[in-house]
Amino acid sequence: MAASAAVALTLASSPAHAATTRFCNINWGQPGAGCFYSTGDKFKVQDYVKDGRRVVLKWKLINGPRKGRHGECQDKNGAGNGWTWCNYNFPEGSNYAVYFGTVARNGAHGDEIAGGDGGFVTGYVSGLG
Repeated sequence: MAASAAVALTLASSPAHAATTRFCNINWGQPGAGCFYSTGDKFKVQDYVKDGRRVVLKWKLINGPRKGRHGECQDKNGAGNGWTWCNYNFPEGSNYAVYFGTVARNGAHGDEIAGGDGGFVTGYVSGLG
């Protein structure tokens, strides 16, 4: 079973800018990793292993009026090519929690491979939590 860890960092560029919280899953021994940025509602995902599979960040809102909304951010351009970014529009100023993690997938809709818990973590929209 692969070890996984969640990381939450607060980033601020100056006092005039709102803080951004970054939530990341670190999948030791897994084919990729992903992060969620609370300001801007952006995800990034990266494929680490040249195995012919893509790495998919899967997310789902787990509370609030839009509970159950879900989606994916796919790194389908091969391993070692940097981060793939995806931008979503979640309700700002609310305490929405987003549950996300990465899996390796054979093609767009093929079989998925994830070790252990797949490194799934919970982040918060607008940096609340």
